[in-house]
Amino acid sequence: MIDARKEKLKQLDDEEKSVKRIVFASLGIIGLFFLGVYVYGRLIGDDYSKVDSKTKLAGYISDVHFGRGAIFITLQNQEKFIIVTNSPTENLNYQPPELASFITASDWVEKSVSSDTLKLTRRLSLKRAETYLFVLGQTIEKR
Repeated sequence: MIDARKEKLKQLDDEEKSVKRIVFASLGIIGLFFLGVYVYGRLIGDDYSKVDSKTKLAGYISDVHFGRGAIFITLQNQEKFIIVTNSPTENLNYQPPELASFITASDWVEKSVSSDTLKLTRRLSLKRAETYLFVLGQTIEKR
C-alpha cells in the first residue's frame, strides 16, 4: 500500500515537471517571437520613413522589395520609404492592378503632402513615358 502511494506521488511529480517544462518552453518561444517582432520593427523604423498623408516623395526608384504586406522603396538619393496600407492599393485599369506587383525599380515616383495619391511615371522609350496613378489603401475601378 505504501509503495503504491509512493509510486502514485512519483507519477504526479513527473507529470507536474512535464507540465512545467511545457509551460516554460511555450513562454520562451512566445518571448522570442515578441523579441523578433520588436527588433524587426526597430530596424525598419530606423531606416524607412512611413508614407502617409504628410509625406512628400519625389525621385527615381533604385530598389524596391516587399515583405510582411509592405513595399520598401529606396530612391536614387538614398531616401528610404515604406508603404503599408490596411487595404489593397489597386488600380483595375492596369495590369497587374496591385501596386506591389506593378511598381519597379527605375520608375519615377511622386506624392505630394496632404495627398494619398501616388504617381508613377515609367519611361517606355527615349521619347515616351506613361504615368500611372494609385490611391493608397484604395481600389480604383475600371473606367
